[in-house]
Amino acid sequence: MNYYPKAIEIITDSSGFTNKALLIEVAKHNPCAIVRANEAILKRKNKSSWIEKVRPVVANGRKIEAIKLCRELTGLGLKEAKGAVEREFY
Repeated sequence: MNYYPKAIEIITDSSGFTNKALLIEVAKHNPCAIVRANEAILKRKNKSSWIEKVRPVVANGRKIEAIKLCRELTGLGLKEAKGAVEREFY
């Protein structure tokens, strides 16, 4: 099972939080918490959030591509990435 390893990697590398097992359990039960934590860390580091990177793709009417990009940038699963893109842009 994929419990958002990229998001967990960003959280542990950037925040100094070392309990990956706890993050995996959180991802199993509340994947949005992992996404929000990941987003907060990216914003703190003055990096563009996934929203800014996905916005031009959505503006060109490429929803599926936007969902794929969201998954790549955040480590979300398909269902969660689709929901995140739809909440943010539709």
